Amino acid sequence: MSHIFRGTVAIVSAVFFPMLAMAEGAKSPGIITSISQSATISTGGMPPGSEMWAMWISLPAGKKVELKEPKVPSTWMGLDVGLTGSTVSATLSGKAPEEGCVLFGADGQKNITGQETTTRPGDAFACNFTTGVPYWEENRGSELYSRAQLNIGGPVAPGQWDTPEDYRRAGGGFQALGVNKILFREVEKELRATGMMTATTRIVTMPPGSKSVATDRYPTLRMVTSGELRWGTIPVELETSVMPKSMFKLGQFNWIEWTRPQQVVLSNESDKPAELVEWSVTPALGTAP
Repeated sequence: MSHIFRGTVAIVSAVFFPMLAMAEGAKSPGIITSISQSATISTGGMPPGSEMWAMWISLPAGKKVELKEPKVPSTWMGLDVGLTGSTVSATLSGKAPEEGCVLFGADGQKNITGQETTTRPGDAFACNFTTGVPYWEENRGSELYSRAQLNIGGPVAPGQWDTPEDYRRAGGGFQALGVNKILFREVEKELRATGMMTATTRIVTMPPGSKSVATDRYPTLRMVTSGELRWGTIPVELETSVMPKSMFKLGQFNWIEWTRPQQVVLSNESDKPAELVEWSVTPALGTAP
């Protein structure tokens, strides 16, 4: 589904993708499934020297965090997707006309700028914002709340990384991985040239015995949130995919960091399902100069 709404966020969508697993020697091929949320956002406000950061954040039931935003402001565009539980938050104030957040999910979409908002599993919100405004988040439910966050922009401001400690002091979790501005430089040029970028978050479940091969032509970050996977890379220039001779364990909250176009092999060799979150950003389709 897709929606058009005001501000610099243009299109959002949610898609369910079943994919046959490539399970060599497995009794059952299984099915790899993924649920995807994406937002297409104008890159007009992208600051020079942008960075890409992906985060997994959790907050226990009954806990609240009041984030200490840095005094030095920085500009970001982002996409948040609820994974488990529910939370209530006070969002950005939207001091500038181009700032704001839109929440979307099964119930449709609404502008949540400056409002108290409840986010549930599968809900997502896309934002354009400047750090330095008050923000709080409270888990009023009975189970752990977790979400996947993707931010593009920057630069990271002094004091911005106090945020992990805010969640950890509340008994929650905060794991981050990113593509720094040096590695992101060429991609940033493409995003500026097209004028629009599509930020996507996918939650992928891989059954025991399954394998997949994905080609990352743009920055893609992955983090295992349950179970265990092995991974390897194949040079993208090879005409025929060749499985790497060795694969390395990808433990909980570790990642494969994008550095250049490559083929990534993921394999679940355990007897339990594994889940990972995948974050990516690409020039929006149909917006080439």
